[in-house]
Amino acid sequence: MYDQGLLEAFEKELIPTIQAHPRWRKGRFFQALLRFSRRGQAVTEAMLCCPKDASADDIGSEWRKALGEALSAYRDHLMSQIVDAEGECPEDPQTRVLLARLKFENGVEFSKAEVDAVAAQIDKPLCGPVPLRPALASDTKAMTVNLLEPAAVIDIPVPRSFGASFDLTHAIGRALTSARYVSAAVNAKVTAGSDVVVLNDGSGVCDPLTHALGELANYVSDSWIVLGSTSQVLLRDLPVTHVEGPAISLLGASARFYGHWLLDHLLRLRSVLEHPLASRACVLVEDKMPASHYESLQLLLGPDTVLRRIAPGHCVQADSLLFAGPDVFFPHLLRRYAPASPSVAPSSIGGMAFLRGRMLASLGIQQRRGRRYVVRRSSGTRRVLNEVALCEMLVNRWGFEELFPETLSFADQVRHFHDADVIVGVQGSALSNCVFCAPGTRVVALCSRFAANFPAWAYALECSGVQHCFVVGEAEQGSHFLAIQCDFHIDLEALNNALLSLGVTP
Repeated sequence: MYDQGLLEAFEKELIPTIQAHPRWRKGRFFQALLRFSRRGQAVTEAMLCCPKDASADDIGSEWRKALGEALSAYRDHLMSQIVDAEGECPEDPQTRVLLARLKFENGVEFSKAEVDAVAAQIDKPLCGPVPLRPALASDTKAMTVNLLEPAAVIDIPVPRSFGASFDLTHAIGRALTSARYVSAAVNAKVTAGSDVVVLNDGSGVCDPLTHALGELANYVSDSWIVLGSTSQVLLRDLPVTHVEGPAISLLGASARFYGHWLLDHLLRLRSVLEHPLASRACVLVEDKMPASHYESLQLLLGPDTVLRRIAPGHCVQADSLLFAGPDVFFPHLLRRYAPASPSVAPSSIGGMAFLRGRMLASLGIQQRRGRRYVVRRSSGTRRVLNEVALCEMLVNRWGFEELFPETLSFADQVRHFHDADVIVGVQGSALSNCVFCAPGTRVVALCSRFAANFPAWAYALECSGVQHCFVVGEAEQGSHFLAIQCDFHIDLEALNNALLSLGVTP
C-alpha cells in the first residue's frame, strides 16, 4: 500500500495492528515512515516561500538550504526510529535497503563494504559513489559549460476557469526557471533511461537532483541510479560502448513519455544547437520509443541526422558529449511529500517558441483552415466520465470534429493543432501539442480540481498568443491514489460558458 501511495488505507490497516501487537517493532518503523510521508508535504510547502524582492540566485540558494536542512532532519528522525525498532543491522532486507537509502540521501559517505552490501542486496554489481555537482558550479577540466541564459523568476497568474472551484494552492505565484546552458564533456558516459552524466574525472552531473528543488525529485525511475542524493549517486555497473566523435545526449528517465519528450528533451536542443560541434554530432536516443519521437527529431534536425538508439541497460562513452539542462525543472517523478507548486515545473515560454518555429518551418505550414477539434484519448487515467455526452454536444451543437492524436503521425499532429481555431481536451500529454497552435487559437482544457502545474502551462500558452481556459470537474473519489490522475465529471453548461467566454459561437 505504501509503495502505491495509498497512505490513508495503509494507516487504516496499520494502526489497529500496532495496537493489537504493541511489541511489533517493524510496525513502529512503518508508522514512522507513514508519518514522514504524510507530514512531509507541510514541511516542503513551508520551504518554498519566495520573498518578493529576492533574485533568482537568492531564491535558488535559499531553497537548496531550506529543503536540504528540513528533509535531512526528517530522515535523521526516521533513521532513529528504524534503529530503535530494528537495530543497526535490521534482519528484514527491505528495511536494510531503506536504512541505506536514507543514510545515502543524507550525504553519508559509503565505505566499500557498505557499497558491497547494497550490491549483494540487489544482486547487481555497482560503481561509485559518484559525487554530483551542478553543471554551472563545476570547475573541472572534464567539461566546458557555456551559460546561455540565467535563471529567472516568473509570476504564474490565476488562470481563467469555469465549473468546480480550482484548488490553486501552491499552483500560482512566483516560480523559478532553470538557467539555460550547453556543456561539452570529453569521454563522458551516459546510459539509456538515466539523467546522469558521468565525467572522466569520476564526478557526475544530474540536473533533476542538483537543481535547487532537487530534494523533491524521486530518482526511482532512473535506470542507472541505485541510491541517489543531491550530492552523490550510486550507479549500476553496466557495459560501456564507445562512440567516436561528438554526440548529443537526449537520453533520460522520462524520454519515453510524449509530454516530457516534447516539452523537456526536445526543448534542450535549443541550447545544444548553439554549440559549434552540434552540426556534426550524432544524437543518442532511447531505443524502442514511440515512432512519433524519432519522427519529431528528424523533423527538428533534418532527415540526415544520425540517430544512435541506446538499448536499456547499456552505457555509452562519447569522445565529446554535448548535453544541456532542461529549460525548467521538469522531473518525471516527485517524492510523495512534494507539494503541487508552479516552482516545481513551470513551462518554458522561450523553449516552446523555439519548438513551434522549427517544426512549422520544417513542415512548411503557413495556412490555417480554422477547424474545431475535441481531442480524445485512450488513457486509463484522468478520464472524463461523461465523455460520450460531452463529445456529442460539441459535435452536434458546436461543430467540432473528434481528433485522436495517438493514431496520427507526429507531422499530422502538428498540422492538426496548428490548423485548429478551437481545441477542447483533457489536460495531459495529447494537449502538449497545443505548443503548435497559432496565435488566436482558443484552447479549453478539462481537468479535476487539483491544479498541479497546469496554470504555469496555461500562462506559457497565453504568452504565445493562445487564449486559454480551464473547465474544472469534480473528481471521482477513489478512482486513483494520485489526485492528478483521478477521473472526473464535467458540467456541460460550464463548458458551454467557457467556449462563449472565449468568443466561440455555436
